[in-house]
Amino acid sequence: MSTITNQLLFRQSTIKTVGRLTALLLALASLFGPWFSDAHPATADTCLPPLVWLGDGHCACLISLVAFMAAVIQGQSSLWGLYGLCWLLALPLVCLTLLFLYRDQRILWIINLAAWGLTAILPLFDFFRIWCTHHELFLWGAGLYGLVAGLVVAGEILIARKKHRAAE
Repeated sequence: MSTITNQLLFRQSTIKTVGRLTALLLALASLFGPWFSDAHPATADTCLPPLVWLGDGHCACLISLVAFMAAVIQGQSSLWGLYGLCWLLALPLVCLTLLFLYRDQRILWIINLAAWGLTAILPLFDFFRIWCTHHELFLWGAGLYGLVAGLVVAGEILIARKKHRAAE
């Protein structure tokens, strides 16, 4: 291979590493943002921040994914089905960490891509479903995770295509 091709592959590898690390950090940060909301009857006078007034006599509490999982583990929530789904969201983070350790094993890359693609769907769907019905509820944790997951899939595919073209 020529020197220019080697430099291009090195630069793409650096961009990929920085992008993956950024995605990992943003995905971890999104876990601490609001993913769920719990609405309850209240008056506008009693619905004070951090609660969100929804109108029609209802107030909502925004719940992060980390807080939700802690409540389930401590037995304070009966939503065990969602608990299992929450662990599914950890799969891309584990795959991405393994990609850092084992450097672009093809099968691991494919599993990583599938994991990010699958986990992008649910948070984005939930984010838009809630936001379209209640503009007051901005579940930025779910939205950020879904956006990061979608960008990871797109970025990985684009870099793989460029790498393949450079090798030809």
